[in-house]
Amino acid sequence: MIKNETPIRPNQPVLTWEQMNTYISSQKLWLQLTYGIRSLMLSVLRDPERTQASANRLYNIVAHNFNDYFRFFYGPETAQRVTNYLIIFITNMWGIFNAVSANNTEAVNANAIELYKNADEASQYFASINPHWSAQQWRNYLYQHIRITIQEAVTLAGKDFDKEFDVLSQLEDLSTQIGDYMAAGVISKNT
Repeated sequence: MIKNETPIRPNQPVLTWEQMNTYISSQKLWLQLTYGIRSLMLSVLRDPERTQASANRLYNIVAHNFNDYFRFFYGPETAQRVTNYLIIFITNMWGIFNAVSANNTEAVNANAIELYKNADEASQYFASINPHWSAQQWRNYLYQHIRITIQEAVTLAGKDFDKEFDVLSQLEDLSTQIGDYMAAGVISKNT
């Protein structure tokens, strides 16, 4: 493999192939999670027969893809803790989708409280494993992800399809930003 060591633009940092792959992998993970959650949401709200298959695929993304990523950079114990946080995230999102489908505001609120609590704990943990990650920044990203995903579920349930696609666009952009932040921290820690 040929590495380009000459900056394309003067005074701009050059990424190695490995670093670029870290960015791509990180973005891909967060996009997979976002699309997996969307698939689960669509199943619960529109096609209940495929809900379990959607959930299985989503749990598989976390149990394999996220776990492998964190295992590679941080080891098995860290990978398992991250996996646990994401499983709690998925489970509570699933609860919200069921509650939105049943028009049960109390259940939406109860699951949302658990989601934000889990986000707080995960943010603190992420900051503890990488000095280049801020708990506040992780909290900001995870809170946005929760808020926008709930907004998407409500929009989808209300059949406001134009707004739904706008919300999906926001989630795609946010997922890419989270992936970039995650990769930047991993690269900084390992250089």
